[in-house]
Amino acid sequence: QQQQLQQQQQEKIKLFEEKILALQQQVEEVTREREDAERQAEAIATKLHSDEKQVEIRRRRARNAFAQLGKLERAEARRKLRDRSQRLGSVAVRRVGTQLNEVWEDGEAVAQLEERMKKIAEQKKDAEERRRAIKRKLPPPGASAETGSNNNNNNTKDTTADRNSMNNNNNNNTKQISDVHREFALSEEVHKTRVNQLRREEEAISREREVLEREKLALAREIKRTRDEDDSRFNDFPMLGGQEPGCERYVLTNLLGRGGFSEVYRAWDCHEMKEVACKLHSLNPRWSEERKRAYVRHAARECS
Repeated sequence: QQQQLQQQQQEKIKLFEEKILALQQQVEEVTREREDAERQAEAIATKLHSDEKQVEIRRRRARNAFAQLGKLERAEARRKLRDRSQRLGSVAVRRVGTQLNEVWEDGEAVAQLEERMKKIAEQKKDAEERRRAIKRKLPPPGASAETGSNNNNNNTKDTTADRNSMNNNNNNNTKQISDVHREFALSEEVHKTRVNQLRREEEAISREREVLEREKLALAREIKRTRDEDDSRFNDFPMLGGQEPGCERYVLTNLLGRGGFSEVYRAWDCHEMKEVACKLHSLNPRWSEERKRAYVRHAARECS
């Protein structure tokens, strides 16, 4: 019995040893798999880190490129503004007593329109004077009939030779009066044609003036926007929106508009790689704390 017990114990020990060996092999296999996984994870992490560096380098290049683009666009906008100001006008400062007031001075296009209007007025005046000069040459109404009746009364006393001479004079006078009437009728037609032409030119100038007025309003808005941009503390193409320095998201380029205590800038999103608009709020230091908190809540609602 003792031998049987010993054999059974040895068999059990052998089975346990086989199980332990199998478990050790499984542990070694799992360890190898874990080491392979760790190596793969390390390689992926290294690649991700390298990719992040490359992405950050690309973003930094994009930020610099769009900042440079904003500078070029601003310079081009200022050049166009100078050209438009020379053509349409600009804001000038004049002293009135002890005060300095801003006034609008018209440009070359408006001055040219005014000169054209003056020329048209002079031409209308000249045409009217010519018409009056020809009208003054007309004989009074009934002058031809009176001349004929006077000649008939005198014919009873004149000789035959005198009557022939008087008839010739009457014919000449009638012809002259007829020529004057024809000249006046022709001058009336010329005058009407010229006046109609000048009226059409005036209407064309009026339409041009309306277009210029609309362009002047647009120019005045652009001048105001340019002044607001120069006075803004964000006009130096800053980069905003990053959690850490050097990781900013938005590149501000040019001001779109300002109102109240906020400014709207055209910007470039370096993460999404697209053009966006950024609204920047600012607090007035003279406000009370309650008003500042209310304004912050209002701005937070806009963002949400």
